[in-house]
Amino acid sequence: MKAWKRWVACLEQREAPEALAVFRICVGACVVGSLVSVICSGLVPVIWYGAADGGYQDLRGSSWLVALMGWTDPGEVQALVWGGVLGGCLVMMGLGGRFSVFLTLLAFQGVSDINPQSGGSYDYLIDNALWLLVLGGGTQTMSLDCRIRRGEWFSTEAIAAWPRWLIVYQLVLMYSSTGLQKLSDHWTPAGGFSALYYALQQPSWHRTDMTWLAHVYPLTQ
Repeated sequence: MKAWKRWVACLEQREAPEALAVFRICVGACVVGSLVSVICSGLVPVIWYGAADGGYQDLRGSSWLVALMGWTDPGEVQALVWGGVLGGCLVMMGLGGRFSVFLTLLAFQGVSDINPQSGGSYDYLIDNALWLLVLGGGTQTMSLDCRIRRGEWFSTEAIAAWPRWLIVYQLVLMYSSTGLQKLSDHWTPAGGFSALYYALQQPSWHRTDMTWLAHVYPLTQ
């Protein structure tokens, strides 16, 4: 019983709401930015339509949500994409609480799962961040929900601290695990401390030409 009481007391700790609100705004912006970049590039039909509708491969059924929708019309995919954009905006504005976050999660996860080759691990991070907001909320302050509820944009009413703890824990877990997975002798004297050199010379990761860094190799060690 003592251990249970300590656990309950830990979860009952409360804190100021601003940190979770800022996290909510940033996650919403990530959702909008991720989807709008694909829309503006004109790549929605290429990467998220099936081969029969002009996409580059047969993606039918790769997303459970799209499969549930029947994949009868590319317009449904467009609705899912724009639903994710709208949801991301609602998350940023803090309107609809957990419900709008959950719908945004469904839309974004549905789109990103259609074609795993079109995204990366950051899609899973965004999905996970949205789940944390479903659990923890985040519209207590700096939100339209707060404006509607209290008549003002800001509130100092304390919220549960454990959602932010989960965020911090998962950030530490993510960077620690990815760091361990990248360990090699190139990070050590045995490999000439050349890890950054090789990373900076991988053209698939670059927006601009980085070959000039090859001539200042010691600076990257």
